[in-house]
Amino acid sequence: MSIASKIAFKITLAGLFVLAVFTAFSFDRQDGYFWAVFFFLLAFIIAFAVASSNHIAMPVSKFVQRAERLGQGDFSGRFFVQSKDELGYLSKVFDKIAQHLGQSKYEAKKLQEAFDSKIRNVTELMDETIRALEQKVKNRHHDFLRMAVNFEDAEEQLKLRELEIEELKTKIAKLKKKKAKASLKKHA
Repeated sequence: MSIASKIAFKITLAGLFVLAVFTAFSFDRQDGYFWAVFFFLLAFIIAFAVASSNHIAMPVSKFVQRAERLGQGDFSGRFFVQSKDELGYLSKVFDKIAQHLGQSKYEAKKLQEAFDSKIRNVTELMDETIRALEQKVKNRHHDFLRMAVNFEDAEEQLKLRELEIEELKTKIAKLKKKKAKASLKKHA
């Protein structure tokens, strides 16, 4: 049951009560004139109930529709209730709420964009740093491999030099023996 129906029902019940009182006071004079006035008042009460309920319920239903749009994120529309009663005040408050929500959403969007931009910048900087470090690692790896090859070559050269030294020591020892034999022969 809508709010308009509830209001119309209550006004109609009040009107029927008035008609019942009117009928009770005019019980002895129920002629054609009485019934004409009775049905006229009944029609007036029903028409008044429907008109009053629509007058009250229409802004409320607009508020409900507007609240649904606010809930969906549409902050652009405004309420235009021209009355200076509570509904007019509620309309102004609702407009302020919608305006503040729209402003908050705009500011949140701007903050998100700024945050995303900063994150992108930091990420790009980190990517550049990672690429530079990866290149340094590759360079160091190549240097290490070159040094390892050079070390192996140096180690091989060292072994050859050690063999040469051993051969030279052996030759020196043989020469010393020959010299010692030759000097013994000379003295003998």
